[in-house]
Amino acid sequence: MFVPTKSSQFRSSVPYQEVAFESYKKNSHDQQKPKVKTMEPAKEKTDEVSIKKLRLDVMKFATTGFTRRKQKVAKEAILVELGAKPAPKKYHNYKDLKVMRKRRIQEISKRDEILEKCKQPALTKKISRKTSNNKKLSTSKKGKDDNILGKWGSVKK
Repeated sequence: MFVPTKSSQFRSSVPYQEVAFESYKKNSHDQQKPKVKTMEPAKEKTDEVSIKKLRLDVMKFATTGFTRRKQKVAKEAILVELGAKPAPKKYHNYKDLKVMRKRRIQEISKRDEILEKCKQPALTKKISRKTSNNKKLSTSKKGKDDNILGKWGSVKK
């Protein structure tokens, strides 16, 4: 014997729905979009050449006159300019690097000392020039005149 309950009455009133699950399949783009060939507009002024390309061609041509070592360096410089990563720097041991830097500083200081000793006193003298009256005028300020023109522009009475 069947006893009707609220849930059994509710189930009998709602129609049965069947749900089927399908696994996802990737649709190929060829089936969805038909291949249509469109004509691209013709590029105008194909004779016009890019300045950048010309510059690179000139740089490449210029490197042909170099030695092999210089050609390699120039080629790397061009590639870095175009966006390539530069070659890594050569590794130096830290202790050796410190010694190299000390030597470089000593060489620079020796060179400066030699240049100071070699300075000629004639080069450090004041430059003087003669006027039309064969009187010397030095570049240093002489006299107590605050006049901008100094001796020039003064009228003799």
